[in-house]
Amino acid sequence: MAQHSSIRESLPILVRLAFFISGVLSGQEVDFVTEVAPILEKKCLSCHNPNLVKGEFSMATFQDILTADEDYLKPGNSADSTLYWITLPLEEGEPPEMPKEGDPLTEHESELLAAWIDAGAEWPDGLILKEASKGDKSWWAYQPISEPKLESIDAYIAVELQKKGLSMNPPADRRNLIRRATYDLTGLPPSPEEVEGFVNDPDPQAYEKLIDRLLASKHYGERWGRHWLDVVRFAESGGYEHNFFVYDLWPFRDYVIRSLNEDKPFDVFFREHIAGDVFGRGNPDIEIGAAFLTAGPFERAPNQEPAQAAQTRANHLNEMISATGEVFLGMTLGCARCHDHKFDPVSQEDYYGLYATFAGIRHGSVSWATQEAKQARADLLRPLEKRLSDLEWELVALQDTVLQRSRENIANFEKQWTRPPVDRRGTEERFNPLEAKFVRLVCESQDLNLFTNKGHKIDEIEVWSAENNPRNLALSTNGRKATGEARVSED
Repeated sequence: MAQHSSIRESLPILVRLAFFISGVLSGQEVDFVTEVAPILEKKCLSCHNPNLVKGEFSMATFQDILTADEDYLKPGNSADSTLYWITLPLEEGEPPEMPKEGDPLTEHESELLAAWIDAGAEWPDGLILKEASKGDKSWWAYQPISEPKLESIDAYIAVELQKKGLSMNPPADRRNLIRRATYDLTGLPPSPEEVEGFVNDPDPQAYEKLIDRLLASKHYGERWGRHWLDVVRFAESGGYEHNFFVYDLWPFRDYVIRSLNEDKPFDVFFREHIAGDVFGRGNPDIEIGAAFLTAGPFERAPNQEPAQAAQTRANHLNEMISATGEVFLGMTLGCARCHDHKFDPVSQEDYYGLYATFAGIRHGSVSWATQEAKQARADLLRPLEKRLSDLEWELVALQDTVLQRSRENIANFEKQWTRPPVDRRGTEERFNPLEAKFVRLVCESQDLNLFTNKGHKIDEIEVWSAENNPRNLALSTNGRKATGEARVSED
C-alpha cells in the first residue's frame, strides 16, 4: 500500500493536523455497532462486499479487512491506518480517494472512524456487515398513513395546475358524462334510453344515482376484476413448454369478480389471497382466495436429477414470493433471493423467512366445496366405490382363469397356427410375391401384457422385392415412409 503512504504524507500539514486533533486526539468512546458499522455499510460496502470485492478485498468482516494489507488497519493507530487516511481530502475542497462513488465521509464520520481505530478497533465476534440499501425505513412509502392535508385528489391537482398557470377543464355535459362513466365502470356503452334518461333527469343527484347504479351492476366486477386478474398473473394454463391447461381455476376468477361487486374491504381481500384456506377452512368462498398463490406459471415437467428438481421447486416458491411482494407491497422481494435488497430495506433473511412461510404450498387441485357437500358426495360414492372394487377383483380372477385355461390348452392352439410365433428380436414372414401399394402390421397385443395393443416399439421393418437382386423397399431412400399411432419412423 505504498501508494496510500505517499498520499498520507502528501496531505497538507494543516489538514492532517486538523483531522488528527479533532478525531484522533479526542479520546471519545465509540460504539462500533451503532456508530461505525453504519458508516462502513453505507459508504464502503457497496464496492467492498463478498459479491463484488472491488480492489480484491471485502469489508464485510474484521478478518477480511485485516487480510487486505498490513497497513490497511492498525488497531490503536489511526495515524498509520490507510482505512482512515483515504477518507480524508488530499487538498481542502477536493474529494478524498475513498469512497470513489457516492458521498464522502463527513468530518464527524471520519472522527468516529479514527476514534474507533485508536480505541483498538473492537469488532464484535461473528458480526458481518451488509451493504445498506439505497432506501431505508425513513422513505415516504414506509411512513404511517396520515390524514391528507387536502380533501380530494382534485384539490391536489388544482394546486399543481395553479403553479403552472393552468386550470381545470370545464365539466363535461351530461351526454359525455354518462358515456365516460359507463365505459369506465362497466366497459360497456350506455343504451340510448339510459343516455336520454340521464340527460333529461332534473334530479340534482342524477350523477350520484348514475354512479350508484353502475357500481351495483355485475359488469362492474367483470370490468375491474379483469385488471386485478392481470395483476395477480391469473392464467388457466401453466406456461413453459408444455403449457398444460388448468381446468378448475375458474372459481378464483369468479371470486375476484364477486369480491369487487360486494365492495369487499381490501385488507380482507388481501388476507384471503394469502391464507384464505387457513382461516377460512370449510368455507369455499373464502378458501378459493388462496388460489392466488398458485395461479402463476408452473413447470410441470418432472426432473429425476435431484439438484435440478430442487432448483425447480425453489423457482416455484420464488414466483409466489415475488408475486406477493409486487401485488400487495409494490416491492421486488425476489431481489433478496441472492443478496440483501440494494434499494429497499429487505434483507436476505426476510426473503427466506417468507420462503419458509410458503414452503408448505404445493400446486395441485383440491375439492372446492363445503365440508357438508364433501361428506354428502363421499356418502354417495361409498357404495359405488365398493361395487367397483368388487368388480375389479372379479375381473382379475376371471383373467387369471382364462390365462390358466389357455396355458393348459397351448398345445391345441399351436396345432392351428399357420405362422411361427412372433419374436421381438426379429420375425421373418415369407409369402408368394404380389403387387401392393401398402404393407400394414397389426399388433393385437404385447407379449409382456396380453391386455394391451399399445406401446409397441418396432425399430426396423424390411420389405424385400422378389427380383434377381432383391431391394429393401421399406427404405426412405426408395421413397417409402413408415407411420404409426405412437410415432413416425424417419428411417
